[in-house]
Amino acid sequence: MVAIRLFASALIVLCLFVTPLRADVQRVNSPFYGEVLFSFNQQNFFSAIVQLEKGLSQGLLGDDTSEAEALLGSLYLGYGLHRNAEQIFNRVLESSVDNKSRNLAWFYLAKIQFQRGYYQRAVDHIDKISSPLSDPFEDERLTLMALSLMQLNRSAEAIDLLTQQTKDHENAVYARFNLAVSLLKLGKQESAMKLLSEMSTMPKGDAEFAGLIDRVNVLLANQYLENQQFELSKQYFSQVELHGRFSNQALLGLGWSAFGKEDFATANAAWTELISRDHSDISVLEAYLARPYLYYQTKSHADSLADYKKAIDVYQQQLDLIESQVDKTDFSGLILTMVELESDDEIGWYWQHDVLEGPLLNRYMLRFISSHDFQESLKNYRDLLFIKKNLNKWQASIHVFDDIIDVKTAANAELKPKAEARLRQLSEQNHAKSIQMLADKIVAIERDEDALAFADSVELEKLHQLRSIEYRLAYNLENLEDKLEIVKLVERADKLQKKQRLLDGVLKWELLTSYKIRLRKLNKSLAELQAENRNADQFKANIEEIIKSLPQSYDGYRQRLRDAAQDMQTATVQVEALLQQYEGSLQSMLRDELLAIKEKIEIYRSQALLAVAHIYDLNLKINEARQ
Repeated sequence: MVAIRLFASALIVLCLFVTPLRADVQRVNSPFYGEVLFSFNQQNFFSAIVQLEKGLSQGLLGDDTSEAEALLGSLYLGYGLHRNAEQIFNRVLESSVDNKSRNLAWFYLAKIQFQRGYYQRAVDHIDKISSPLSDPFEDERLTLMALSLMQLNRSAEAIDLLTQQTKDHENAVYARFNLAVSLLKLGKQESAMKLLSEMSTMPKGDAEFAGLIDRVNVLLANQYLENQQFELSKQYFSQVELHGRFSNQALLGLGWSAFGKEDFATANAAWTELISRDHSDISVLEAYLARPYLYYQTKSHADSLADYKKAIDVYQQQLDLIESQVDKTDFSGLILTMVELESDDEIGWYWQHDVLEGPLLNRYMLRFISSHDFQESLKNYRDLLFIKKNLNKWQASIHVFDDIIDVKTAANAELKPKAEARLRQLSEQNHAKSIQMLADKIVAIERDEDALAFADSVELEKLHQLRSIEYRLAYNLENLEDKLEIVKLVERADKLQKKQRLLDGVLKWELLTSYKIRLRKLNKSLAELQAENRNADQFKANIEEIIKSLPQSYDGYRQRLRDAAQDMQTATVQVEALLQQYEGSLQSMLRDELLAIKEKIEIYRSQALLAVAHIYDLNLKINEARQ
């Protein structure tokens, strides 16, 4: 029974482990995926799932999509949603992914099959892994393969696989322990004892690892004790920490090992030490039967009788305390205290609560509340409470979204007329024809190289004045009759015409030299006008798009909110029902365990009473024989 209990509590370390997919992340391409990994590493797995679902549905994960899908599958696997996880990993395998991602997908699919009890399928999936996985997955792959082979009664192959593991790897140590217990269950004691012996010599390291080594020593010693190899059992019991978690079991076993060797002094010392400890421990209570039995076997009937009577008193005290504890304990409040859900913090897969309120609950129930079944039920209960809190917050936020729709409706009613008026105004200001006329003019200027076309108003006025001088001189020459005056005017006109031609030439030369500069400026102005016109067209298009995008009404959104509220209400009812179911189950588990302990103590008390009666009968017969 000891081996089975130990196996049940340790097997979950490997059967239900879910290793972070990117524990050794070197580079993340998508910032959104970086946020997901932050939530994941904070063990906010519920939030990580929500973020991953959002990222995958909205295409926010970029090059990290394949790895994000695998992470989502591992999260679903951690919550026991095997079908969802299997669908994701199959999808990863069907997509064009690299060899590393494909191997990880096969690894997680193997874990799913193992958890569902399909051990041959798990082996087949692991066989499809084409190359060693990165740390720590490779050791876990070997562990998973070994456990699957053990379930298929292929223990020799399993042991061979475990020898390939990194021996100081945490999962490898637990794997060896689980494998040893499995071998014991299959009756392969020699192989099991060999594995346990190797583990018993390992350095104890931290408190958790030291506890595991103590557990190994206790299991190994109990096997030797059952085989009546008392010297070896005593040796391994002696290696257990004197005040560790398994020290009481070790002291009890040490006493029986010494008793088997007829080393009664050592047995008495071990049980005396054990009896001095807290009575709310089964091993201590068993010692109250063991020591008087020792006295009885060594013919110390008086000491034996006294010890049995003391044992009866101790058992009665414990029975009264347990009865009082069962009657007075508010199991519902106790469970709520245990889960400690006073904030919005989420829990990880490895969350565990191993302290109960009350002197009896804390000691008697220590092994029970550390068991896989109870801890998993407690975590499920806490997850349900967390989901209930989320649902309540989401339901409260429905009204906020409804108010937002009202505000958006009012804003759109005001915005749409303004946008339409602005669009009409822009449509009336069409400069495309003027810009085209300017472009045609520039083309004509470049074709004819017409520098005069760039003359400004001042230059045009000067040209006009020069032409006027020329015209007036010609007019005067045609209309004068006096020949002498004509001669004088001709001489004067000749000088003026030379000056006029000189000034005209200078002005035209200035226009010619600045032709290219003025042409570039004009082309630049044309380009700016065209760009502004395009911007105006884009602005009009944007306004048109905004007008089109404004919904005629938000009735569709309101309906979605109503549907969501109904879905959340339905989910809340389901969660409430599950909470009641789990709460009832947890209460029954606690109460039943206490009652089972009570029944065991009653058996101890009955045995002590029978022993006292037997000693009285024996003393009576001795007295009668003397008479």
